[in-house]
Amino acid sequence: MTSLNICSGADTWGDVKLDKHPQSPSVTKFNFNTNLKLPYANSTFSEIRMHQCIQFMIYPQELLKECFRVLKPRGTIDVTTANASSLRYFFKPLGSAYSNKNKWSAEKIYQLNNLYTLKASLTEAGFKIKEAKYYAFLSAGINVIGQR
Repeated sequence: MTSLNICSGADTWGDVKLDKHPQSPSVTKFNFNTNLKLPYANSTFSEIRMHQCIQFMIYPQELLKECFRVLKPRGTIDVTTANASSLRYFFKPLGSAYSNKNKWSAEKIYQLNNLYTLKASLTEAGFKIKEAKYYAFLSAGINVIGQR
């Protein structure tokens, strides 16, 4: 099984790992906001994981369409992001992301999703929704698993 981890950061899951700011030598540098095409052939991967990164994409729908293209038939995509319906987003400056060091990140948030909008985005990109759920304290996060 070949897996792709998009916005992997320091996460070690996946056979292929991409990130705008690689935190490990095993991670390939790739900026999704300037490269709208993933550098892989059609139907390359069996699994794609995209955790806590879709909100930082200027063109999130294009990235999801690219994920659909590089995913094998019956392959799965696992997308996790912050829940826009969570109260914590009402207290943040628009366009800023909160880092785990209690400082405002330089990364800009371009899109916030709730469970409905994330499911709709995956469906529009061609995926069938297998599972959709809230997680974390006060439903601060959402997770949607789609299948090609």
